Amino acid sequence: MEEGSKEAFCLLLWLANGGKVNAKGKPIFQTDSRARGYCSTPYDCYSCVLMRRELAEHPEGSAFWVCPACVSVLAKDAKTCGLSFHLPGHFTEGQCQYDGCTRPERTEGEEVLPPRFSRFLQLIIYESPDQE
Repeated sequence: MEEGSKEAFCLLLWLANGGKVNAKGKPIFQTDSRARGYCSTPYDCYSCVLMRRELAEHPEGSAFWVCPACVSVLAKDAKTCGLSFHLPGHFTEGQCQYDGCTRPERTEGEEVLPPRFSRFLQLIIYESPDQE
């Protein structure tokens, strides 16, 4: 995604710039605050330094970048198994990390996209019982 092409609010950026959140983790917007929370590269979250720090706080194997079809499968499976998860609203492109992904190889114009590749991967994080 090209720098500056779109902007989206990012809670990680907001907190890193001094923004505050309430008890539910929602941003508190104050007129006197100079905190910045709008990211100019909102669909390149995978490579973001703030995202890497955030993911380091979660147990290994609890965070996955998955395509839209697999998000719904994983969410349904998690509910069936009684697991908690959240979709924090961070995105990137690349290969879906769900082992059961069946996204086929396909062609977009001149470009051949490999199996499991998606231009729109979403982050899903499973919460371990001791994090709840």
